[in-house]
Formats: sequence, structure tokens, C-alpha cells
Amino acid sequence: MKTMSLGGIGEVSQHWSLGATIGRTEFDSKIDFNGELLSATTGESWQAYALAKYTDKNYFIDFAVGGGTGSFKGERDTHLDQVAFIPGETLIGDYLPEALLPGIGNSVTYTQKTAQFGGSARLGITQEMGVFYLQPTLQFDARWLRVSGKEVGSVAAFNFDGSANMYYSATPAFEIGTDIALSDIASLRVYGKAGVEFSDKEWEIEGRFAAAENLPGNPALHLTEAVDSPLYRVGAGLELNGVNGVGMSVRYNGAFGETVKQNAISASLKVSF
Repeated sequence: MKTMSLGGIGEVSQHWSLGATIGRTEFDSKIDFNGELLSATTGESWQAYALAKYTDKNYFIDFAVGGGTGSFKGERDTHLDQVAFIPGETLIGDYLPEALLPGIGNSVTYTQKTAQFGGSARLGITQEMGVFYLQPTLQFDARWLRVSGKEVGSVAAFNFDGSANMYYSATPAFEIGTDIALSDIASLRVYGKAGVEFSDKEWEIEGRFAAAENLPGNPALHLTEAVDSPLYRVGAGLELNGVNGVGMSVRYNGAFGETVKQNAISASLKVSF
């Protein structure tokens, strides 16, 4: 996954700062099991957000609202081997012959479209502790997500015209770090952070198998996907600030749960004017 973003924020009063950001993310994901490729997905998404920050002494509140769209394509393995069917004895004592049921086609190719809109609010306080600072925060997120997709290639192809879900989460976290003065105009910030995200535990998608779409009385199927909650988030970073108004940073962010393992490294350039 590669992300590029561009944004800015500036003070508009003693307590308020406003800004905006736009970004693009490229996806290239593969899922393997026992050495076999189960799925491969590529795609891209665009996001745009408006930002606001209120500060008063050592307290602050961050706000973000916005959304974006995404487009993806890939291949999913649907292969099932042949299955032996042994019916056994009937009520009148006859034995039915064994049968070898055919398997299901090898794979499907698919396309997906996504759209999302949401917002977040983060409350925090920065407490100085000698050369270190401690920053506990509490963040609330709400997001609406709509997903649609079409699959072709086998009788196991599954289509969904557009399923929408609301996602809510709360994340208590804390950050600890220090600012190291390099000169009269430059400083280096080193920090680490950790948090626990509690959220909705399930997503539901409504769709139909392509092979049965034209059959009378074909009911919709509801697929439920579990979401890790709690999800443990960690991070660390280095920020160089104040060199002729130019700042640079390198950050690591990770997320770990029962089924999730994510690691991301990013870098950014900040110009003050």
C-alpha cells in the first residue's frame, strides 16, 4: 500500500486552526494460505478531508470530516475438489449408490467500487514532565461505507449491488516523547504511542450468486465479516522542525488484532510560510 497526500493548516485565531488535505492510496494485496494464493487485489482510492483544531493552554480538540472513493480489481480462488457422496440406507432398506460430485470452477475475477464519508474528533491534553511530555487522548470515529462489486468466472461468483454500513469506534491512547533542541531554530521530536480501538464487531454485505440471479424466489444472501475489536495500535516517529521553516518526519504505525496485522512506514515534508 502506497499513500501520497498534500495538505495544509493555518491559524485563523488565537485558539483555532483550519486546514484541508487530499490524498491518493495505491493498493496491491495478496492473501496466501498453506503456500497457495487465495486472492490478489490491486486498486486505488482518493480521499479529501477538512481539518480543524482548537487549543486552550495544554488542552486540544482535533476535528476531521470528509470522504473518498475507491476502485479495485482482482482474482479470488473458488476451487473446490470433487466430493464423494455416500447416501447410505433408505427407510425401506435399499442402499443408494455412491456418487462423485463435481468440484467448483477454479477462480473468479472481480471488480469493486467503494465510497465513504465520515468524521472524527480527538480530545487530548499535553502534560510536560521535565524534558518529556505525556499526551493522553480519546478519539471517536464514525464512518459510512458503501461497497459494490461484480464477479465472473465460475458458479461461485458472488455479486453485490451496493451494501452500506455504519462504522463507529472509540480509541483511548497515549503518547510519550521529548523535544531535543538542535540549535536556536531547530529541534528534533522523538515519540512513541499506543492505543486500543473498540469498534463495531461485524460488517454485513447483501448479494446473490451470479448463477442463481435469474431463478424465481432467489433470496439475497447476507455475508457477515468479523472486525477485530479490540484492535491494538502502536506507533513511533521522528520529527525535525524549524530549519528555515521546513520540517521533515518519518513515522511507523502498526495495528494488531485477532485477524489483523498491519505495519506501515511513512515520511512527510512540511513547509511553514
